[in-house]
Amino acid sequence: MEKLKSELLKEQMESLKFYRKQLKENERVFIKHSGIAESIEQYRVEISQRESELESEKDKLYELKAAKSDAVKGTLMAVQDRITELLPEGEGIVHIEDDGSFVIGWMLPSKPLVPYAGLSGGQKVIFGRALSNALMGDAKNKVLIYEAAEVDSSNLLPMLEQIEANTEPDTQVIASTWYAPEEVPTGWNVITL
Repeated sequence: MEKLKSELLKEQMESLKFYRKQLKENERVFIKHSGIAESIEQYRVEISQRESELESEKDKLYELKAAKSDAVKGTLMAVQDRITELLPEGEGIVHIEDDGSFVIGWMLPSKPLVPYAGLSGGQKVIFGRALSNALMGDAKNKVLIYEAAEVDSSNLLPMLEQIEANTEPDTQVIASTWYAPEEVPTGWNVITL
């Protein structure tokens, strides 16, 4: 019986050692998890601060974009209005997008905006003339050259008249075309090659 008691005590001791080992492992895990919980809470506070800073920076960026837009708005509107004056119909559009891309096009009546690259050859001649004239502003020694090969004889005279009516007197204008005008407007010289 003594031997049995001794065996039982040995088993109990082994069991207690194993249980002690498990408790130490659990303690280590608990300490590790409590440190993680503290770190998580610190990160949450930091994230909240960063989100607040991000919102503040977004507001500043929005204000800077608005200031940039306001800074160029007057110039763009003046160029756009001058283009529109020089077009036979519709409106010239000059716009800078938020991403910095530039939109130039012709808004024809009852049609969507046609970007410059999408204009037909004849439309590019007319729109290009208006755009060139608008961009010259108050420049001295102005020379406008229109490559008008795409403009047929029936549209050539109205185009030349519009150029005449909307071009400053000190501007030299050269229009190169395949067609002779049906009628030569006052102030124009026709040179045939």
